[in-house]
Amino acid sequence: MNLKKTIKVLIFIVVFSLLIYKIGQIPNGLFCDEAQIGVSAYNVIQGNFSEFINPFFYRHLSTYLLGTLPIIATVPFTAILGLSEYSTRLASITFGYFSLIVIYLILKKLNQRLKILTVIFVAFTPIFYHISRNNFGHSIAILFIFLGYLTYIIASQNKSRKLFFISGLLFAIAAYGYGSFVLTVLLFIASIIISEIVFNGIDRRKYLNICILIVALIIGYLPIFHQILVNPDQYFVRIKEKSNHTSFALVDQVKKISLNYPKYYNPEYLFIKGEIDMPGAFITRHSIRGNGEYFLITMLLLPLSFWMLFKKKDKQKKYVLPAFIFFFLFPIPDALTSALTAPPYSLAVYSSMLSLPFMVNYGFQFFTVNLDSKKNLLQKSLKFALIITVIIIMFEIVNFMKNYQKYPLYSSDYWGWQWGFGRIIEYYKTVNNQYDDLYIAPLANAPHIFFDFYDPNKECINCSLGNHVNYDANRKQLFADGPESLNEYKKLGNIRLFKTLYYPNGQVAFYIIDPE
Repeated sequence: MNLKKTIKVLIFIVVFSLLIYKIGQIPNGLFCDEAQIGVSAYNVIQGNFSEFINPFFYRHLSTYLLGTLPIIATVPFTAILGLSEYSTRLASITFGYFSLIVIYLILKKLNQRLKILTVIFVAFTPIFYHISRNNFGHSIAILFIFLGYLTYIIASQNKSRKLFFISGLLFAIAAYGYGSFVLTVLLFIASIIISEIVFNGIDRRKYLNICILIVALIIGYLPIFHQILVNPDQYFVRIKEKSNHTSFALVDQVKKISLNYPKYYNPEYLFIKGEIDMPGAFITRHSIRGNGEYFLITMLLLPLSFWMLFKKKDKQKKYVLPAFIFFFLFPIPDALTSALTAPPYSLAVYSSMLSLPFMVNYGFQFFTVNLDSKKNLLQKSLKFALIITVIIIMFEIVNFMKNYQKYPLYSSDYWGWQWGFGRIIEYYKTVNNQYDDLYIAPLANAPHIFFDFYDPNKECINCSLGNHVNYDANRKQLFADGPESLNEYKKLGNIRLFKTLYYPNGQVAFYIIDPE
């Protein structure tokens, strides 16, 4: 292995090490959707497929119909490391990391420069770094779209119909990840088709291979079409919930998209605040305070990328164009359901990572254009500008990581990662035989799933959801509840505070109370 290859390998190792940095502590706590994916993966290992409708769909939190791809992807990690926050999130991070490798391979296949710089930039872009560390099904879906994209490029370059078919299947698999990717995949395919039209014109013979890709995609979508036909109410329940049951008429949907669309390109949201500090935002899970969704330097790189798209002589431009087109399509799935007063939903904006690597790379290319010797001074100036850009990127990465350390201080409560259930259940398991009832107040979204996650072997047989209304003077009971409910327990008589759990910022999260 030569020196350059050794350095690349070392860089990828360092990137992975930083991606898994403190995954057991940041984010602090687990959200119910992650817990369900972890529990479902554990159940599969135990041979329990009761949540599965078929190999393609399962009932998420007993309510939503979602694709099984995140569960299947999490199974190996749970099988090896057991059911834990660490193993559940390691699955997501690992597939996010594999996406970085595929990005590198795509750029290499397209003979693009500054591939490693692009990978580093993407890896620590706030939205990529943060969302990749949460297991909602995003990372594995993104990975399969990238794999489909890479296979499409190779198929086109080698005129391989077999690879076009495989590419279509890879794209289809991504649709069984996070729910909105059913539409995201179709939008990315639309971007490819538009690019083909731009470069192939009206020569119908050149579209046979794309037709093969589309046939494979349709085959992969057949289970989705089947569920839409036989089980439409449950399939669309999440969409109806997010849409507040508003009209689904085409005219109304187009109007809603057009009104929502501009907010996804709000510079304040993308480059400065992120979701967390935008007007109307109250959920602290989705972004990091002090950072936008993208680095601030991206404001420079994106315009440069469009300049290079039109000016650069690049034989591979046909294969880069879909990423640029998709950048204008990615908001559509969330714009369909998002309230007009709500900020952009970062989990949906994460799909823009299908565009960002290739656009940023084209932005970097601006600094490396081949200039004739008569403009040598300009060439040196551009190289100097690239060095300054790299220094700014490194500074932004360091600043983001510093901000990320503070993230648990404001994101560990109900509107964050709902920390505390794991600690309480672990404590309850140690005193289970001493009490008739061990209650935890339902201070979380779908709180029942946390019992399955933190106590999969049902060691705490007396544990359940409940609060002061479940008090029975004839039974020996403990209650875990928030400080806002303490007065309700004092009304029951004398109480003992057995234990106090604190959020990372020092505020009381839960009291464990014994009404005497």
